[in-house]
Formats: sequence, C-alpha cells, structure tokens
Amino acid sequence: MNLPSCWSCQYTYSYKQAYVCTFAKTKCPSCGEKQYQSKRSKLNFGLIFLMAFIPLFIVRTFTAISFLAYIGMMLLLFVVVSFLLPFCYRFTEEQKSYF
Repeated sequence: MNLPSCWSCQYTYSYKQAYVCTFAKTKCPSCGEKQYQSKRSKLNFGLIFLMAFIPLFIVRTFTAISFLAYIGMMLLLFVVVSFLLPFCYRFTEEQKSYF
C-alpha cells in the first residue's frame, strides 16, 4: 500500500495531504496541477466501505448484539477505514464519471 502520487510530476503525497483529498479536490503541492481521483480509485473507495459495513449489518441481523454495541462497532470501523483510505487513492489528469 502506497500513498498516491501526482499524475504529472510524480510527487508523492504525505499522509496528511492524501487524507485531505478525501474531503476536497486538490492541486499538487509541487507542480500545481489539478488532481482527480481515478475511476479505479473511486471504485476501491466504495468496495472498501461495502466490505467493511455489509458484514457488520449481517452480524447485527443474525445475532443478539445490542444496538449500542452495534453503533460502537460501526463508529470504530468507520474510523479505521477512513484512516486506511488515503493508501487507496490514485490520481489522474481528467475527471471521469462513474459509468
């Protein structure tokens, strides 16, 4: 798992810079080019959340776990997944649609 790099100058983002890309579009700190998440990066983002939260939903459905424990596990899982996401980003020069 590597941190993303600029599509233009190959500048490797720091963890903090990559994490900010989760919430906003960004420009490369080195060359100033706009960075867009690749289509594969967006797909990976969605798959990670699905792989994390669907099993949690299944556990809640078929076990007698309390609602507070379920919410606690969901919040913990959300935090862990959100800290791992910057390692999944890849950037491209064009903004592409999902389809």
